[in-house]
Amino acid sequence: MSQRDLDVALKGAIEQFMGSMWVALSSPRVVFFDQELREGIISTNRQGYKVVIASMHRLKRIGNQEVLVLPTKTTGSLKRAKRMIGLR
Repeated sequence: MSQRDLDVALKGAIEQFMGSMWVALSSPRVVFFDQELREGIISTNRQGYKVVIASMHRLKRIGNQEVLVLPTKTTGSLKRAKRMIGLR
């Protein structure tokens, strides 16, 4: 599973759960994904972060791999998010 696969699957889950309007409004994107640690950072805006979190339960399969996506923490800055997962 690559970062791009996760990005496409996340946008598809949001579209299924809330509609294509919310994909455009929240503009989610996977900023970072580590395949070994299976941790990543998803960037969105303030008006769409709750939609992104609520849509994560729709992610059951990415490609041919079963997944379970768990949001652990939210933060307002990319710098703090990178520090939380040990990048900086």
